[in-house]
Amino acid sequence: MYFDLDGQRGYGSLHNEIVYWLKMYVRWFFSGDRFGWEADDPQAVLLESQNPLKYSCHVVFPQIQFLNFEHQMQYMKILLTCLPQLKVELEGEIGEIPILERVVDAVPYTQFQNFRGPYAYKRKGGEIQLETQLRPNDFFEGNQLSCFAGHVDVEKALMISPVDDLLACNPELRDFYEQHANRVLAATGGRGSINDMALYETVFQRTGGGVMDFAGLRPIEIYEEALQWLSEYRAIQWWSWFRICGVTGFMLSHHGNDVAAREQIWKAHHTWSSQYPYFTVEENVRMVEKACRRSRLPGLPFLLNLVRFDNPDMSIREHAFRTFSPRPNGGKGHNE
Repeated sequence: MYFDLDGQRGYGSLHNEIVYWLKMYVRWFFSGDRFGWEADDPQAVLLESQNPLKYSCHVVFPQIQFLNFEHQMQYMKILLTCLPQLKVELEGEIGEIPILERVVDAVPYTQFQNFRGPYAYKRKGGEIQLETQLRPNDFFEGNQLSCFAGHVDVEKALMISPVDDLLACNPELRDFYEQHANRVLAATGGRGSINDMALYETVFQRTGGGVMDFAGLRPIEIYEEALQWLSEYRAIQWWSWFRICGVTGFMLSHHGNDVAAREQIWKAHHTWSSQYPYFTVEENVRMVEKACRRSRLPGLPFLLNLVRFDNPDMSIREHAFRTFSPRPNGGKGHNE
């Protein structure tokens, strides 16, 4: 089992605490006390970077092992969903915050995700970013292979129960997971994919009732209005930004020959995306143009799903607007 921790650089001062909280959460999730785990289990192997722009760390738990990707996902979809259960009160914060949900990146758990190993760097613009190197601070029982997420030593594996048993013996875990699953179902109509789990974190949800009225609006106006109702945290989370760049690409593809409409779309996108502290126009243009080269893009229904999820106490009034499908390169388009 492994985790990719990413967050604002201020979280770096809480690094030791975050690792401890993550370890305790994993122990609670797998009912480690029930299975007689040792007091210091699960033991963590840390790979840390010195990136000045953000808090970044990989955490590997070599003792928690899965048979294959499918077996892993049976657990991860529940474990990631229930991260908000661990809340802490930080100095300067009003009330408790779900610290693990803020820093655990839910995106890497896809079948073909590359997980960086020890001493690996990131590249940007063809240049190696030296500050992003992941340096291990220790190894599990002196084994350097314990830094690699794919390494398995069955003799060191901790006993873990089937998912159904975990839920049965932990009512708090089961109830939270079911409530969250119902919220996602209400927002998406059951069409959310496993890859988009990161889009439906409770940190995005806001309080406050009322009515959002999209009736009578043109598609561009719906796009502009919907962006304003999204949680501001979506501009910070990479996966939300990536997916919404796809929505912008969809809108641009439909209005390919309309200069005024394209300017309107770009203005709305940049206004929304500029909530990210390190926003640049160039990076956003590059990602949206990359999205436009894909044959399948998320459209307005997908964007409204996010709005519904972010504003669970509000009613959304829609009219039966037409969902346009871009047809890049003359091919047949699709809309999610």
